[in-house]
Amino acid sequence: EAGEAERLAEVKRCLALYRGHLGLDFARVAPHTVRFTFTLVDERRPEDEFGFTLGLAPGASGYSVTDCRPELPEGWLEALTRRLDAAEASDASALPALVCGMRRAFQDLAGCPKEVE
Repeated sequence: EAGEAERLAEVKRCLALYRGHLGLDFARVAPHTVRFTFTLVDERRPEDEFGFTLGLAPGASGYSVTDCRPELPEGWLEALTRRLDAAEASDASALPALVCGMRRAFQDLAGCPKEVE
């Protein structure tokens, strides 16, 4: 019980960090479907929302991204979801890579300067 409470507290701290620094929020919108929303993407208008919904593709043959707002140019979503679809179940880095890639794509779309990595 104590270990589980500590893990839950750590998850909550991490989520608060992501929310505070990246404007990232997410919510389950249906079974196997999550809506990711970013603010703080465009420095000129930090309150603007950018988001997408991630769920299992029909037939569970991978994942699909829907309801992407604003829309990304043709081919960008496919390129970003390719790694997630190809990942093994044990690859814990695939989903964070998709989320980070989507945020970068939204920054590119908004014309934001590149962040130094």
